[in-house]
Amino acid sequence: AGVPDGLWRQGAVTDEAELLRTTLFELADRETSGFPLLELTIVKDSGDILSEGGLIAWLTRDFPNARFVNAAEEAAGAQIVLLAEDSDGEALAGNYVGQRFVLQRSWSLNQAGIWDLAAWWTQRRLRDASFQTEAVMLWLRQDVYDGIPIEERAQ
Repeated sequence: AGVPDGLWRQGAVTDEAELLRTTLFELADRETSGFPLLELTIVKDSGDILSEGGLIAWLTRDFPNARFVNAAEEAAGAQIVLLAEDSDGEALAGNYVGQRFVLQRSWSLNQAGIWDLAAWWTQRRLRDASFQTEAVMLWLRQDVYDGIPIEERAQ
């Protein structure tokens, strides 16, 4: 399901989208005793994934403390940050640990040549199976990653 394979389905959400959501819930289990009350900061991007009505908004729908900001500088010092893959993570100004999540893959009919038609028609494969990907980075501040309790972080 995570591979776009047809004229009618040129884009697909990957399994890593569910992995990102699961990771956020595991953090909630550890940080807030299972309640999804994480202070989650999402840096908006010009693409659809990191917009307030995009895929990230859907994946974080159960997190009432998720907030969208316009620039990475506004997220500096935040505990948990979601940032576009190509954004500058150095703007967060601190020690962070990150993981990349590919959330969407897409292809265009322009990628296929006449020689690809028979393979695509019979096997749903192209000679050049390179997809355009849209990915985000999940950044955890080092103390959150280390599992230091909230009470000790404030000191």
